[in-house]
Amino acid sequence: MNDSIGDWMGDGVIGGLLDLLEDAPLYFVIPFVVVLLMLVSLFVIGFVQTLTQWLRNRSQDVLTEPVIVSGKRQHVRGSSNSSASTYYYITFEKQDRSRVELEVPGEDYGVIAEGDNGQLTHQGSWFKTFERIV
Repeated sequence: MNDSIGDWMGDGVIGGLLDLLEDAPLYFVIPFVVVLLMLVSLFVIGFVQTLTQWLRNRSQDVLTEPVIVSGKRQHVRGSSNSSASTYYYITFEKQDRSRVELEVPGEDYGVIAEGDNGQLTHQGSWFKTFERIV
């Protein structure tokens, strides 16, 4: 089997799809193309947003500052079966009374309690470490 680009475009998957759309009635083709464009657009928008946030975080300085843990929350995404994922967030209050909420690993979430005082190290919205001051 020859897997050249011509096979994919001509007689392969894309060529077969184009043949199917060519023979299909217009009331099927238009919604199909609209949905396909929407899905591609969502993928591109998500990719650009993720890349933008990554570049923004990467350009930030790594900061270490005194904070108080003012809140914790969890967010479960997915269904109740094995495909569910839990994301952990902690809100830190800085000395100037501003707050920042960061996603943290589950291990850190489990050992940090509301009311803890400590030194938060982060880079933009990336959590690095929290060292409790006793």
